[in-house]
Amino acid sequence: MSDRQAAIHDLGYQRYIGGRRSQGTRWQVIVRNMLSMSWKGWWRYKMPLVAAFATMVGIGVGIYFSRNSMFVDASPDGGNQIRTIADSLIPQSYTFFSWSSLLICLTILASTISRDLKAGAFEFYFSRPVRPMDYVLGKLGGAFFLLAPILLVAPFLLTIYRLGLTGDIDRTVETLSWLPRSLLVGFLVTLAQASVALAFGAITRKPRTAIVGYGAFILVFGLVVSAISHGTQSPELAALNLNSAITGLSSGVFEVDFLFGSQAPSLTASLISILGYITVSISLIMWRVRAAQRAGMGGG
Repeated sequence: MSDRQAAIHDLGYQRYIGGRRSQGTRWQVIVRNMLSMSWKGWWRYKMPLVAAFATMVGIGVGIYFSRNSMFVDASPDGGNQIRTIADSLIPQSYTFFSWSSLLICLTILASTISRDLKAGAFEFYFSRPVRPMDYVLGKLGGAFFLLAPILLVAPFLLTIYRLGLTGDIDRTVETLSWLPRSLLVGFLVTLAQASVALAFGAITRKPRTAIVGYGAFILVFGLVVSAISHGTQSPELAALNLNSAITGLSSGVFEVDFLFGSQAPSLTASLISILGYITVSISLIMWRVRAAQRAGMGGG
């Protein structure tokens, strides 16, 4: 063997000696990859963000001009409370913001797992020390962070804005509990929409089918359930509609009836529905990921 051949031969495999991530942080790589891929382009993520910002500005204007407009609201203890229309706009904002988040769920989240299945991405993930739990946490975390600016941050900012317009220190102190309530509702709503959208991608290997299925679940199934609930005068039944459950949750947590729309389901029914959807959706995602790991393949 010549000296040149020997030199080339010596440039062969060398053991990796760089830094390594701990097992507990590998899901964060999946989160960052999901966020970076979603940020590319205009219509997939940036356009819904712009729509959500316009919605927030519109609600903020409505809050400003209606901050002194009063109405009588039935309180949980059977009495009546004097509320402003602005008070009603805070919990109802989750319903408005859900339409912006729907675009993200349809264009990004609903087909995320099915695209990985179709592209054989699970072969890449599981050929490395990535556990099924890491993948699920990564996808859920990425979906949560994509929806949080719309469903958690924007309503929270509106709540702060509303408290700043009270003009009465006693009234402001009295309604400070709205801040943690806003965070609680935002967290549950964001997690519910993220997990349900991802679950449709876990049900089928075809991205287009996942998108159509999620759209039909939100729009068609939700409309049918709401129509039956209205026709039978059974507001609790409407909690099966995810959007109606969000309405009932926000109305119940803030203890404010909405001025617009039909009667919302109770807080208990809405909370059971949302937690049920979260549990079933995460279970479906785990089932699909574990099945792909056992099969040792991801293509379809």
